[in-house]
Amino acid sequence: MDYEEWVSNTVYASPNPTARDSLWKDLEDTEASMNKAWLIVGDFNDYANHSERRSFSLSPNLTRTQRFTERVNNCNLLDLGSVGPRFTWTNSRQGIASTMERLNRAMSNEQWRALFLESTVRTLPRTYSDHSSLVVYTQD
Repeated sequence: MDYEEWVSNTVYASPNPTARDSLWKDLEDTEASMNKAWLIVGDFNDYANHSERRSFSLSPNLTRTQRFTERVNNCNLLDLGSVGPRFTWTNSRQGIASTMERLNRAMSNEQWRALFLESTVRTLPRTYSDHSSLVVYTQD
């Protein structure tokens, strides 16, 4: 059986905004020359909107969420969503000090999504880390 080639990247975006800018510049450069189906999975250290964050502390930074969405769009990426826990990171604090966010995600270009129409992403429960792992299933 012949299978179409595709590219997978795993990312860790630094919590440092300047280092995160560098990662996104690299991803934009990669997208500009990408001619295959492309999947990117990892910790982007950003969230797309207020529903991806739960916290009693500071309100969401709208400029930061808009910038993240702009970068995803610049790379022509589609968020693949997920099944399981909604938030993928916690600061492990209790009560009013608790913060939870969706920082980990799987995204792809349209070619990858068309190649794997039945794909799903599962967010696993956190165990020893403050992050949840993701599993990408390419078929049912």
